[in-house]
Amino acid sequence: GGAHGTLRPVKMSQVLPRALDNVWYEELRGCRVALAHYHFASAIAEFAEERGKFLAGTVRNPALKFYRLDLARCQAQQDSLHRLKERMERMEHHPIVKRLYLAKLDEYLAHVGMMMAAAQVDMGRFAHFARIAYGTPSPTVFQQDLYEIRTKVEEALYSGAPNAVAAAQALLADLPSLTTAESPKSGVESGLLATVRAWVTHEYAALLPPPREGQLETAELSDLFRQALVSVGAGDWQIVIDTVTSRQSISVQSMHQRVRIPISRQVSGAELGRLLVHEVGTHVVRRIRGNLAPLRLLARGLDHYERGEEGIATVYEHGLSGSVSDYDRLASHLAVCLALGLDGKPRDFRDVFEILVRYYSLVGLSKADLSQVSERAREQAWRRCVRVFRGTDYRSPGICFPRDYLYREGNTLIWELLKDDFRWLDRFPIGKYDPANREHVEALRGLGILPAA
Repeated sequence: GGAHGTLRPVKMSQVLPRALDNVWYEELRGCRVALAHYHFASAIAEFAEERGKFLAGTVRNPALKFYRLDLARCQAQQDSLHRLKERMERMEHHPIVKRLYLAKLDEYLAHVGMMMAAAQVDMGRFAHFARIAYGTPSPTVFQQDLYEIRTKVEEALYSGAPNAVAAAQALLADLPSLTTAESPKSGVESGLLATVRAWVTHEYAALLPPPREGQLETAELSDLFRQALVSVGAGDWQIVIDTVTSRQSISVQSMHQRVRIPISRQVSGAELGRLLVHEVGTHVVRRIRGNLAPLRLLARGLDHYERGEEGIATVYEHGLSGSVSDYDRLASHLAVCLALGLDGKPRDFRDVFEILVRYYSLVGLSKADLSQVSERAREQAWRRCVRVFRGTDYRSPGICFPRDYLYREGNTLIWELLKDDFRWLDRFPIGKYDPANREHVEALRGLGILPAA
């Protein structure tokens, strides 16, 4: 409620008995389908071996296999989704509920199509389904990436520091040219940043831990996540320490009510608050709230909700940190655009990696000496490319898993919404939808879940 109502913990047992879609929601659960990226993980030993060969330069591209892909299971999921879609067309008479479910089923079919294409190493079909599932990045935002990077390059060239000049020249040699002379839109005003910060620190007061120094070990991180889950009413969720897969990011698996923390993941005290607000304050809270909504599909997410969800999560992070500069998310967006060849030159894993090493070297120079920077830049570029090319054969130019571009574009769209009306902050947690998607907003207004315009 109100501009600053504290989040009250809710229990999953409080689910509204008369949600509009209880029956369909349970049937959808029965299809046992997850978004594709949960299935694109490799075994740790194989991953380490391929990483070693790639970084040593003995292979042009890594050859990673996805051990969780099962073609027979994908086929069964596809069949059950088609059956549910056919019954939905015939039996659901509420036009909004029907429209939202059919769109969600089509999205799931695209994700299953992507997984089947990955299992069969059919990169043409993979690219086709990836486009349906995630769309393509905005060429305008790609130009903004290039503009921001070129501004950094110029600063380094003018600095006269030999290391900075060398790093800037190396990056410039590989960077696509700008096709527009327009400078990007202005950033976020400090007043709005302060409003978001006040909202986040008030709304998530129980979730945010006291400031701390240094690196956190896995056991301590796990305890802090457990406390955060309890603070938002998700005390029955599990924390899983991942010792098996090559995943490098902490992830929330809403359907299984668990948070997965890679054994190798290191988190600094400085980034802890941002991480908790992103993973628990956004992904977990919107899941729980969606399950209490009159439309339970909001717990799973309306179709293509991820752009809005990652946008909200990163806006919360920026509010906490007091800054919208985010060189890693810019790198994610840049990497997808370079892989797809938005500048007319599709690239493979190695091509994108080499450019990212130069990018990370330049942005890292202010923080450390050259030898440390180079090693760290190679590791960052490797990790980024593994994410951007997961599901693919890692060697076909122009074929990638484009999901990571959503963070930067979603973030921009959510800030634009808040510039118009900061009261959106209170509407974000109602469930998993994209507030920048007009069709989502109109549908939720039509159901009385969002207030009228």
